[in-house]
Amino acid sequence: MARQYHLDPGYITIPKAASIVNGMLEITDPKDQRQQYKKILRGAKKGWFGGKRHGKRMLQVYRNDILQYGKDLVEAEKYNLFTFNHSPEISDAQHGNQELAGQG
Repeated sequence: MARQYHLDPGYITIPKAASIVNGMLEITDPKDQRQQYKKILRGAKKGWFGGKRHGKRMLQVYRNDILQYGKDLVEAEKYNLFTFNHSPEISDAQHGNQELAGQG
């Protein structure tokens, strides 16, 4: 059973915030989940997401800020899925390799 903390109203712990964002992004890889946790932790230490100390060692973040952060990431990911970055250097290099392969 998870430990319950007496946080300020509207605030959640960093692990809970990370699990919310991971759920919104549908992240299942443990390595990616840890990266998201670390991003939120670093941001909370800087005061982002309404981050502030709870006691001596624990940080808490504002739930609405985390939800907005998750929505922003989902929108950014959705946009990145439909953008195509065509780089002419890569295209030319691929054609050069095909020409070299055809010569042999």
